[in-house]
Formats: sequence, structure tokens, C-alpha cells
Amino acid sequence: MKNIKDLILFKPNELIEIEGGYITNTNRLAYNYIIHRLQKEGSHYAKINISDFFNDLELGKNYEELVNYLDSLRKISVVSRDSKGKLWGAFNLLSYFKKLDNGTF
Repeated sequence: MKNIKDLILFKPNELIEIEGGYITNTNRLAYNYIIHRLQKEGSHYAKINISDFFNDLELGKNYEELVNYLDSLRKISVVSRDSKGKLWGAFNLLSYFKKLDNGTF
């Protein structure tokens, strides 16, 4: 593999758009928390105990509010387009979430 300094990245420099909603401070906090847990576990998915969300993010104990945060992250897409509007790539902030019987997502 080449040295990282030798790598050339080809990407459009034009537009990176957020679609499907807007990112609130709490959305950003929840997203960063999930990314941190994924990095910590070295995985592409994680089982996170509901109480961890409540305690670590200080969300209170409102289950419906937590589900709304996770669902809004699932609906938000980051889209990259060139100056002619051609799509270069896209991803959702959260691909899916599911409540398990043992009290985890």
C-alpha cells in the first residue's frame, strides 16, 4: 500500500447536503455517542443498553424521546453532488435501530 501522503483523493468539491431533516444539538450528541461506541467496540454495529443512552447522554428517562432521536438520525441523509447536480454518493447517519427484548438497541 502507498504511503498515506502519496494517496490522491478524487471527489467533487461542490456540494455536501443534508437531506431529510435537520440536525439538532441532541441529534448530534446521540450520533457522536453512537459513533464513539462503535469505535470503542471496533465494530460496524453495537448493542447499546437503553439505560446507557439515558445516563451517558443525560436524556432523562423518556423512551419515546430516545426513539424519536434515533428515528430522526435514520431519516437524515448526507449527499454529495458535483456542480452539475450529479450524485457522487450518499449515506444515512443511522442505517437502522431495533429494540431488543433485553433492553438494548
